[in-house]
Amino acid sequence: MFLSSSSIQERLDDDDQLVKLNKLIDWNSIGKQLHFLHNRMGRDRYSSLQMFKALLLGQWHSLSDPGLERS
Repeated sequence: MFLSSSSIQERLDDDDQLVKLNKLIDWNSIGKQLHFLHNRMGRDRYSSLQMFKALLLGQWHSLSDPGLERS
């Protein structure tokens, strides 16, 4: 799920862009591919799918690395 925290989900309505994206994208399929690639590259410190989602948000909103971390 794009929005992993239930408290975040409760604050958003069905018209929110992230809620709509979450319904459109097959995150399980992407997660399986990322998990496979991540396991081949080494340690598994963070969820590959969560990191991918963070990178997408950073790219879409032109966030720097520190800006993404704060967000």
